[in-house]
Amino acid sequence: MKFVNLTKKEYETLLSNTNPTNFYQDLSWLEFQSNLGHTCHILGIKDNNKVLAGAIFIEQDAILKNCTFTCPGGILIDYQNQEVLEFFLTNLKKYMKKHHAIEASFNPYIPYNDNIISTLENLKAKKIPSEIKEHSYLKTNITLDTFSRDILPQALDKINECNKYSLETISVTLNNIDSLYEIIKESNIDISLDYLTKLYETLKPLDKIEMFLTKFSYPKYIYNLEEEISVLKEENNLINNDTSSKKNFSKIVSLENKISDLKEEQSTEGKVINLGATILLKTNNAVTSYLTLSNKAFPQFDITYYLYYQGIKYAINNDFAIFNLGTVANEPLKVSFNTLNYFLMPEFILKNNKILAYLNKYHK
Repeated sequence: MKFVNLTKKEYETLLSNTNPTNFYQDLSWLEFQSNLGHTCHILGIKDNNKVLAGAIFIEQDAILKNCTFTCPGGILIDYQNQEVLEFFLTNLKKYMKKHHAIEASFNPYIPYNDNIISTLENLKAKKIPSEIKEHSYLKTNITLDTFSRDILPQALDKINECNKYSLETISVTLNNIDSLYEIIKESNIDISLDYLTKLYETLKPLDKIEMFLTKFSYPKYIYNLEEEISVLKEENNLINNDTSSKKNFSKIVSLENKISDLKEEQSTEGKVINLGATILLKTNNAVTSYLTLSNKAFPQFDITYYLYYQGIKYAINNDFAIFNLGTVANEPLKVSFNTLNYFLMPEFILKNNKILAYLNKYHK
């Protein structure tokens, strides 16, 4: 076995044979990171010209003229094969020393497994405490009817409520990307407009990204509520049951009050507002929810479940096998497990007290 720098073609072949489950293993993510100015390394193992493992490591500046390596998509490797895993990580540490990398972080994206964890920790890989979290993905080789049937009742209620808003979802282009950025900024997420623009400019020509804005129209929603009132009044004219009549009257009053409040909001906020932002990243078989946000400037309209549903619907309708997410409104169909981020340090760093003190403080 040899530890080598893989070509893009070699890595692409490995990728196509391993059914990746997240976008960050894709070469287009390397392309984007390169456009941001980062040096990227495609590292792997070859045995008799056959590629057994591979990973994209992104180089970032650190302290004292050193750098760090990050591998957010995880290593494409058989984690059950202890010999190959040990060979990869042992040689990775040697490679890091040559490139003055003080640590390499990676996420295996595998369910917790005692044997694998033991192998990693025997090689002095350490868990990053703050990065232990649930990873969830949805197998989308189902119909929308199946998905809707198994969805959690409270989530379905929220989605149905959002359907009454008559929301409009439009694609984002460079002409309206600043509107999407405003929603991100409102949520205090550390993504700049320049970063967002480069993400779009790099990945859109490769058909690896979809960006959506979800808009809300006050006039349209008010019109729908007025139509609902008309139906209730018509029912009242046809029924003689006092209980039903009182129930309808109570609902009419409630809706009229809601319309009054909405008209006041409309005069303040404007007739059409941007309520949601969605960014989906695509590989050959999976969609990753990179960002799903309900606009925090309008807490009275929480459309988070609705936005996730739209992303899942996109994956199902476009024949993707997997939809990656942090939270999903669907327990029976999703696959979840705790995933652990690890960082690895070469021996020359383990002997440097100054850098070790910095890293220990950083990872607390």
